[in-house]
Amino acid sequence: MTDTDGEAGKELETGTDAKSSAETAAGFGMPESGQSTEWAGRGLETGTVATASSEATASVGGQQVYTNQSAPTKSKKNLLSPRLFLLILGTLAVAGFILVSVSRRSSAPPPDFQDLGAGISNATGLKGNLKTRWVSKAVQYKLELEPLDPLQSAGFSYVAANPPAPLSIHVKLLDRTGFAVCGKDILFPFDPANPGEGNRERGQDIFQTSLGDDGKVTAVTAQGTLPCTRAQYGQVDYWDFSTNFPTQTQQDELLQQSEQPKAPQEAQKRAALRRQKTRQKTQWSAFYVEGDDQVTGYDASRGELETEMGNFLVTGAAAQSTATAWAADGALFHYKCDQRSRCVLTGAGGRESLSVSELQ
Repeated sequence: MTDTDGEAGKELETGTDAKSSAETAAGFGMPESGQSTEWAGRGLETGTVATASSEATASVGGQQVYTNQSAPTKSKKNLLSPRLFLLILGTLAVAGFILVSVSRRSSAPPPDFQDLGAGISNATGLKGNLKTRWVSKAVQYKLELEPLDPLQSAGFSYVAANPPAPLSIHVKLLDRTGFAVCGKDILFPFDPANPGEGNRERGQDIFQTSLGDDGKVTAVTAQGTLPCTRAQYGQVDYWDFSTNFPTQTQQDELLQQSEQPKAPQEAQKRAALRRQKTRQKTQWSAFYVEGDDQVTGYDASRGELETEMGNFLVTGAAAQSTATAWAADGALFHYKCDQRSRCVLTGAGGRESLSVSELQ
């Protein structure tokens, strides 16, 4: 072997050793000798891995062969600081707490009504029961009115169903000293046919009637909101009301008027019916008609004695006094009338008698 061949073999071995060194360096990500690799200043502390490059040069057959190998490269990542992470975690926890609280509050049922007890008006014979509660930034209420005395039910029922005028109740909430902190008017329906009634009731709370089994009004109820602030409502201790509802005496008078004939035509029809019954039940003679009857009333202003069969005109102070007494007792009597409608009425037992004229 010549010297030239020996030198070539040494160069080949040298190139092979260089290549092996480059491969080893590349596999461990380390710089090889003769190569400048920058480690980005304290890259291990910031999470950055510098790029390692290796370049091997080999001479084969008198020619130089270059081999480039690059180590795996990792992208630079900025890790969150512990303080920032804790701040974000705390913010999310607070937001979740608020969301859960709002959700529970919105799904919670409204509070129960607080019974403020009974309010009484002795003059009108009305008894009211008021219940209130604070919901949605407002005071909700339920009010029920009924007659204080069951014996007054008939008058209350008639007036509530047939108000003689626009009626209302003024509800007042009072503190412990009796000072009214807030209040409201609640209306009775009056006359829907009245053109001005719509304006009166617009935007107002209106009573609704509750009917019994006999179809008569047993109570009236209303519900809505009262114009009270939260602070005012917190001062409420009891309640009261005022009203222009008719007094008990006025209720009785209105009820009695409703039971009387509403027009002269109706009175005439009743009189005609009574006369017809009289003709059917009485015994006729050549000059007189006789029968038995009962007093149902006496109209002193017109001097008319009202009976089941007809009416009689009473004149004279003594006769009118007797007629008044008969009407009070619903007295039974026997009558005898001639063809000119002049009659003699004899009370039961024959102790009293009246000379009257039959009204046609």
